[in-house]
Formats: sequence, structure tokens, C-alpha cells
Amino acid sequence: MYQRLVEQDWPDPWLATGVVTSAQGLLEDGRLDDRQHAVVRSVFDWLNSNLDCPPFAERIRSGEWSRDAVAWFHEDAWEPMLHLWDLARVLRDHGLTVLFLMADDPGPIVYRDPLQVVAEAPDPASAGRLDVRRVQE
Repeated sequence: MYQRLVEQDWPDPWLATGVVTSAQGLLEDGRLDDRQHAVVRSVFDWLNSNLDCPPFAERIRSGEWSRDAVAWFHEDAWEPMLHLWDLARVLRDHGLTVLFLMADDPGPIVYRDPLQVVAEAPDPASAGRLDVRRVQE
């Protein structure tokens, strides 16, 4: 089982923007108060210190991955997910809807490390079951 937290910014949850990218947008736009800024920076620092960073820019630029490739965490990757929940709270503070996604098959896997995979969004006709839960406070 794989899991991810996303902003509900697209009708198809398979293509929704992950909470890291959404929080980065709020940070870059200067829309975070001091507390939120500290939370986001702390989470980003933790992620950068403790996780391998999939080579998104390089692989998309080379054409190996499409822009629909997204990261999913293994179900036992509880520590990174705890940090992503902090980002989800910041997004919810800004009135954004956050979804928790779980899938047995996240689509064709193009990258794998001990905690996460990157998968291309599956073809809707062949997509496996996707469990979508709206994050409530």
C-alpha cells in the first residue's frame, strides 16, 4: 500500500498537487505567517536531511518522466508522513482542501528507494483502486 497527501486542486485525485509542492507555493508567494513559515521550513529541512530526493527536474527535462510523475510513500514510512501532516495543517489553515490518498498500485513505478516511490499517473481505464479521504480537522 502507498500513501500521499495532496491539495484537492484537480478533479482527478491521481493528478492532484502534493502537499510539499503546495506548501512551497505558499512559501514563495509570501502567504505564510511567522508560525506557518517556521513549520514549513522545519518540515523542508527535515525532509532534505532525512530523505533521498527523487531526481524530478532531471528526469522530466530528459523526457524519462512525465510531469504527471508523483511521489508516494510506503505505508510503513510513518516518520516522513508525520511531517507531511504538518504541511497539510498549514494548507488547511489557508482554506485549502487536503486529501489523503492510499493505493495498492500507484501506477507505473519509475523510481524506488526504501521509503518512497515515484509513479506515473495511471491510465484512468486501467487505474487500480484509489482510496480518497478528505482531511478533516
